[in-house]
Amino acid sequence: MAKVVIAGDTVVDWLIRPLPESADETRSRRLDDPADTCWLPGGAMLLAKCLGMVSKRQHIITPIPDWEKNPPRPGEKRFHHSYTLLKNMSEHSHHSWQVDRFLGFKQRPQNARDSRISSDADVVLLDDAGLDFRGREDLWPKAIMNPKSTLWAVLKMGGPVAEGKLWAHLRSSLCNRLVVVTTVNDLRHGGNVAVSRDLSWERSARDLAAELIHKPPFNDLSDYPYVIVSFGPAGALLSEGSRGVWPPRFTLFFEPDSMEGDWGKDGAGRVMGHTSLLAACIAKQIVMANGANPDIEGGIRLGLSAMRVMDKKGYVTTESDPERLKIPPFRLPNGSGLAKANIPPPILLRGDFIQGKETPRGGLWEIMHENHSMGLEQLAQDIVRYGLTDVLTDVPRAQFGGFLTVDRREIEAFRAIRALISQYCLRRPSKPISMAVFGAPGSGKSYAVTEVINDLRRSQKELGLADSPREFNLSQFTSPADLVDALHLVRDERLQGGIPLVFWDEFDTSFESADLGWLRYFLSPMQDGKFKDRGTIHPIGPAIFVFAGGRSRTLKEFSNLLSAEKFAAAKGPDFLSRLRGHIDIAGPGIAPQEDPSEPVDVYFIIRRAILIRSILERKAEHLFYPSSGHRKVVNVDPGILRALLLIPDYKHGTRSIEAIVDMSTLAGMRAFERSSLPSQDQLHLHVDGKKFLYYIRQVDLPESLDAESLRDSFQMVFHDMLDGDELTEFVNALPNLLGDLGYRLVTRLPSEPLQDLPNQVIADLAKAEYNRWLKSKKRRGWVRGKEHSASKKTHLLVAWEALSEERKSELLDFASKIPRILHDLHYSVKSYTG
Repeated sequence: MAKVVIAGDTVVDWLIRPLPESADETRSRRLDDPADTCWLPGGAMLLAKCLGMVSKRQHIITPIPDWEKNPPRPGEKRFHHSYTLLKNMSEHSHHSWQVDRFLGFKQRPQNARDSRISSDADVVLLDDAGLDFRGREDLWPKAIMNPKSTLWAVLKMGGPVAEGKLWAHLRSSLCNRLVVVTTVNDLRHGGNVAVSRDLSWERSARDLAAELIHKPPFNDLSDYPYVIVSFGPAGALLSEGSRGVWPPRFTLFFEPDSMEGDWGKDGAGRVMGHTSLLAACIAKQIVMANGANPDIEGGIRLGLSAMRVMDKKGYVTTESDPERLKIPPFRLPNGSGLAKANIPPPILLRGDFIQGKETPRGGLWEIMHENHSMGLEQLAQDIVRYGLTDVLTDVPRAQFGGFLTVDRREIEAFRAIRALISQYCLRRPSKPISMAVFGAPGSGKSYAVTEVINDLRRSQKELGLADSPREFNLSQFTSPADLVDALHLVRDERLQGGIPLVFWDEFDTSFESADLGWLRYFLSPMQDGKFKDRGTIHPIGPAIFVFAGGRSRTLKEFSNLLSAEKFAAAKGPDFLSRLRGHIDIAGPGIAPQEDPSEPVDVYFIIRRAILIRSILERKAEHLFYPSSGHRKVVNVDPGILRALLLIPDYKHGTRSIEAIVDMSTLAGMRAFERSSLPSQDQLHLHVDGKKFLYYIRQVDLPESLDAESLRDSFQMVFHDMLDGDELTEFVNALPNLLGDLGYRLVTRLPSEPLQDLPNQVIADLAKAEYNRWLKSKKRRGWVRGKEHSASKKTHLLVAWEALSEERKSELLDFASKIPRILHDLHYSVKSYTG
């Protein structure tokens, strides 16, 4: 059995908990709020308790006193003391508690004495809370003093991080077998570390990885085998490095549906000891490895999952000891609900880092891109059929009411706006706050913002948000008097209670023959919170003004609608200076590429899939049925689904998708079939009807022709022509490539001989496949340049006519062998003309 020595700062956690009211009617008024105080082990003592909870395969050696026989006393000078106020886990529960707020801390005298552990060890687990343990060598276990020691050390380190005598000793003597466990808040506190909070997992992870590369003294951490930075129960970042290997490897483990600040908003409580539990789970993995390389990833998954279970249970009492709080025992989860993403190395040049560059090729790093760079069409189809949460389990997602997104830009924008509105309401303001939302017509601007604010209203009732939004379309206003009437309505709603949400739709329309003519009339209400009516000044009071553009897809487009001089004359700069936030809604179309360094928007098909699923759930719920392994599956024809996803343009954005569903005869139907669709002429109101039907009529592989077997057969013949995902795309496209040339796939008779294609057909097929591949490559953001797969560059992106003869010869050989491969799988290629 492994020996585990545990030492560190010794803390007693004093907990003040509310108690149920007494039923005694003669009680004193002082008993209106009954309470009690109890203690729990903290610091190194809590670390030992956590290790005992998660693992029984070690012998723990620690200087912890026997508190069962000799319990601690408040203020006892041998220990540090922390004080925390608890609250009931729920209004109806008086038997479980969670942390309400931290009250304070009392440090023990500097000369307090502890016994020192002289035993040898296989693993040393240290709790350095930044108190006196790190600076007192006389308290350190003797096992870590041997410079030739081969033991593993797990250091749970509080702030200030990477400082003190203990850290200096460990980094020099145990550098090859050192695991550091800390928290992002310990790095932020007093360390001037710029790690964003609750915007997106990508931004938090990249910020943290870059700080561990660039900022002293924290960049010292990245030289060591394992550094784990916890974001609480929602996630953690792992840095794996060693001296002489640069840069370190960074991995993010995260909960897709939440971030560090979200945990607990679903009703789960919070208990102390998150980082201790994580460190204990890491130590458990080291003990299990028995000297070999430990499964650190498994320890992180176990620790994060255990934190969530522990929080949900809270502190409890038992019938045998109702005066004593404890953390109830629980079965360790397996950590399967966590996602994982490999973080590309941060930009190593300080100048690039300061400028906000995230990847060598430019643009934002997105986990969606990292984990799903190929097979997007099939992924989108699966999202519509089975739902986002059942399909995309390894990417961050954000849901605000009925609005769901996996787009990093949208996630960050909406989280920022949500935080902005929350802080605005909590300040008890006296005038409105203004923000703008841009997007193509029909992109769902008003719906998205309304869902975000409604979600905030439901989750934070104390903010006092009004129940429903007000909407005014400025294109319907004929004079400034209409705006005054609207502001009176806003003011009246405020007087009825609740902070109103007000949409000023098409605020960028022309008025009085002036482009952007309405902007000047909003300057005073936005800045001063007042408006004038018949000579009288009226205060508006608190309100949330949302300006929804009708002409611009982005803020940048709006700023460039007019020349600089005309924009200034229209009060554009004055209007923008009064905004406190903005959102660009991409909608179901391809987002504009405003920066040449940004990759092409190839993930529009994922946004579109999420939107189509949402519309079908709202408008055709009867098409869904339960299925094993999935919550709800929609029954929709593959051709219709392909057309909805691939049609290049919806004429009126989201409204066009809704219209196609509304125009289809779905009442009483159990499936969305081709016969349910309106005619081509009717479809043309919202899409290119001819092209829409073209996508529907494309041919799928016959069910009897196994796509995987066909793919494997091509792979054996053409090793390097296409990679795995590209080969899958080719196999799925093959029936249509042949069909466009007048050929079809049919089951062959057993005795039927192989029939080769004519040379001209082979040449046309090679060219058609190359053009399909070229279009697919560009759609996924690849550009022509020197070969560099990480930057999505290849020299092969040229027109067919510009290809080398050698490359053309390879493609012709590829096409000529297609009939042979199909023949071996009992299929033949035949002309439609016989």
